[in-house]
Amino acid sequence: MEHTVKWEKTTKLGENLKTLSDFKQLAANWNGNGAIPFEAELLAKTERIVHSLAYQPQIFPTARQSVQFEYHRKNGDYLEFEIFDDEIIAYSEQAGQEDERELDSPENINALLEGFYAR
Repeated sequence: MEHTVKWEKTTKLGENLKTLSDFKQLAANWNGNGAIPFEAELLAKTERIVHSLAYQPQIFPTARQSVQFEYHRKNGDYLEFEIFDDEIIAYSEQAGQEDERELDSPENINALLEGFYAR
């Protein structure tokens, strides 16, 4: 079982790194609403964070020059991290409670993930 979990994590990491690489190809107006291409520094920061995560997210580009990580649980709980060049915002909806906060460092992401999945 442990071997299967490790393989799934490695596979998802590879998929996420490919997704981030694809963001480098997004041209001006990639969303049809004037979004600008992503800065190389933001994508490098995001890639470093993805490598460090205990749980791999779904990853999406935003038109706010940020990359969004999303986590969903079967019970409806939701956790997201919006990665900007100069800040990280965490937002969650769990057990009917909403929370939004700025994180001091990327290392705090794993602490929130452990709490999210420990429930």
